[in-house]
Amino acid sequence: VLNQVQADKFNIQIEVDYPQEKIPKLFVDSEKIAWVLTNLLSNAIRYSKENGRVVIGVRHKKEYIELYVQDFGKGIDPRYHQSIFDRYFRVPGTKVQGSGLGLSISKDFVESQVYLHNFQHDNAGNYGDRLVILWDFFLEKLLMTLLY
Repeated sequence: VLNQVQADKFNIQIEVDYPQEKIPKLFVDSEKIAWVLTNLLSNAIRYSKENGRVVIGVRHKKEYIELYVQDFGKGIDPRYHQSIFDRYFRVPGTKVQGSGLGLSISKDFVESQVYLHNFQHDNAGNYGDRLVILWDFFLEKLLMTLLY
């Protein structure tokens, strides 16, 4: 609800990219992943231009499940791609309020999931940013078979 209010304030469209084919069930801490997605969505909205758009989506790629949030703002300078997940890091010159903890906490939450493959920043071309969480579906299936 808060993200929708924030998006409406700046006339930002939130789009959902969900495939027609069935996505395998993931065994994750739903509260932590919801917090992460809320944080990523909030960041994408705050750093988007007025009248912009933000996409939240999921894809099934062979043995991976990709969950992502993408904006179409100016993007993070490549010099800072390795630092954005550090505690208290703020991109120099950023005018948007924040503590610099959101992405760090998000990364900690995602890395606490047993089946995580990767949490990364992908450059979305010349504009915007795409933050991606990849689950190793093959590893999850293997571990679930061994555990149950």
